[in-house]
Formats: sequence, C-alpha cells, structure tokens
Amino acid sequence: MHTVRAILIVYTESLVLSVWRMRVTQRHPHDKDKGMVTVTFAPAIRRHVCVDAQSVDARTVRDALAQCVALTPELRGYLFNDQGRLRAHVAVFVDGWLIRDRRALSDPLNDASRVFVAQALSGG
Repeated sequence: MHTVRAILIVYTESLVLSVWRMRVTQRHPHDKDKGMVTVTFAPAIRRHVCVDAQSVDARTVRDALAQCVALTPELRGYLFNDQGRLRAHVAVFVDGWLIRDRRALSDPLNDASRVFVAQALSGG
C-alpha cells in the first residue's frame, strides 16, 4: 500500500484562502469496486449536500463528476456555475494531484483513480 500526502494552498491576491491537507492511499488490488473510480467530497461540500464517496465508471474527470451529479443532483450548484464550468472555488485532485484542465475537465482517470473534490474556504 502506497500513501501520498499533499498540501494545497490556494492564493488569491497574495492572501491564503485555504489550506487543504489530504491523504490519498492507493487501494489494494483485491478491494471491492475493483475497476471503479472513487470520488470523495470534502467536508465543506458535504456540510451542504448529503453525499458520500461514490464509485463511478469514468475515463475523465468530467465523466466522473457528471455521474456524481446524476446520482446527487444537488451537487450541480456547488460544483458548476450557470455555464457548466467548474466554479472558481472548487479544487479537484486526481490521485493527489491538482487537475490541469479546469475548463474541459479532460484529465484522464484509470480504473483505480481516486478523485477528491474540495471547496476553498474564505473569510476571517
């Protein structure tokens, strides 16, 4: 079992908005839901939308999030704006790495990928 630790610091105009610490653990080959992508939502999202981790069959981040929204329609307003684009305050990680393509969400997924969706917090 391999563990990857990542720290995300979101900066806007030189202010730290949020610091996310997450632990991504590679699944054992004999785990259930073999061949499925696991999508997990941060507590800041789960506080507003009752959603557990979801296992989906997806090849891109867009496919994975679309399936999550199909299963839990309330997620749409928290993840996407009126134009269907990922909201600016939402960060998506695949296997511990921040996605590169926020516009089309075309980052590829494999059968054992873990997607973590976080919502940046602000205020003081």
